[in-house]
Amino acid sequence: MELVLAQDDANYPYKTSKAERKLFTNTLKCTGHEAEVHCVKFSECGDYMATAGFDKTIMIWEVFSKEFKNVLELKAHKNGILDICWSLDSSKMYTCSADKTVSVWDLTEGKRLKKYKDHEGIVNSVQAGRRGEEIFVTTSDDCTVRLFDERTRKAVEVLTLNYQPTTAIFNDTNEFIYYGGLDNQIKAWNIKTEEKEEFSLLGHTDTITGISLSHDGKYLLSNAMDKTAKKWDISPFVVGGYRCLESYIHETLLFPNNFEKNLFRCSWSHDDTLVSAGSSDEFTYIWDSETAEVVEKLGGHHGSVNETAFHPEQYIIASASSDKTVYVGEFEK
Repeated sequence: MELVLAQDDANYPYKTSKAERKLFTNTLKCTGHEAEVHCVKFSECGDYMATAGFDKTIMIWEVFSKEFKNVLELKAHKNGILDICWSLDSSKMYTCSADKTVSVWDLTEGKRLKKYKDHEGIVNSVQAGRRGEEIFVTTSDDCTVRLFDERTRKAVEVLTLNYQPTTAIFNDTNEFIYYGGLDNQIKAWNIKTEEKEEFSLLGHTDTITGISLSHDGKYLLSNAMDKTAKKWDISPFVVGGYRCLESYIHETLLFPNNFEKNLFRCSWSHDDTLVSAGSSDEFTYIWDSETAEVVEKLGGHHGSVNETAFHPEQYIIASASSDKTVYVGEFEK
């Protein structure tokens, strides 16, 4: 493991005042990764951004510093990193990799706390619970969705499927896990009652690559290889039973999303009024979540945009690409 910690960051994590929370320039280009960047996530406090990818390196960036500097680098995975997730207090990070492992990191000490080797295939995604519990969920090419509790050495629940799941996320109360993959459906696993399939969300026609929960906990956003993202109502009871509320369509059809077999992730803005997803056509798309109109189509990358992430408090968006770079920019709603 290699660690690089800035000398003036001994009190990490910190939170800047609102007066200081502004990008030094409207658009920033982050370089330093030596291979495809698969992941980008802002910390819950908004002062830091994490990136990771095929070079097996996790980089932590200080968002509101003048230099937008890299303050921390972590290395321990033996293959490309496919997903990352911050803890609620921004002190820990969860990562998963093509090396078939999941890691939990202590960011205040800059070291790996735990390494889980339960999976027998590439681990595609990792997401932590939203209620502060020390639980997280993973999906893998070994055709399983696994629920972990940090207080144990092994997964506490294993859901075995007949296809490969690519993404999973908790609902707002940590009662449900929503997962999707190669069967083109999103399914709800009730982990409190052990109901393996509470209901399904049907509408995508190709592999689901990303799922994101709105900040109010009422809606899911999904992205798929069928060149669409969709908004779903996940209320307990839906009038008429039809849960798909909106479809967001990529305007550029030159490159299908299966042109590169990457997992394209999606995200909500901090106020849930906008949604975003990347694409193999090298653009970042931002849609109005209610009207499904494209409000921004951001270029600049020279490779697939694998993940987009909104800042948790401001109209700032980051995009991670196969061109080894990450763009961070402010925009007006």
